[in-house]
Amino acid sequence: MLLDRLNRGVVLILTGRPYRLRRATLRELEETGIPVRRALLIMRPRGDRRRDYEFKSSVLRRIPRVVEVHDDELEVLERVRRIHPSARLYLHFKNYYTIL
Repeated sequence: MLLDRLNRGVVLILTGRPYRLRRATLRELEETGIPVRRALLIMRPRGDRRRDYEFKSSVLRRIPRVVEVHDDELEVLERVRRIHPSARLYLHFKNYYTIL
């Protein structure tokens, strides 16, 4: 699914992980086959202790025309729906997802 999206446009990987874990995160993503060099990776800035839904919402408010969001937290997706009501939302679990 990710490879398909990369061929269609810009993919933003927005994670609540702290910036100090950037190298480890890039390595983990690459090891799972995600071509991170073709995507934009945004991580939580140093010292940012907001909840995931607050941090991610603040980033997504600044991005116009978000068409699709994937997350493993329902609260994040509920916030995204308020900001980008027409975006397709995917709630991920271990090995599967559901579209909200």
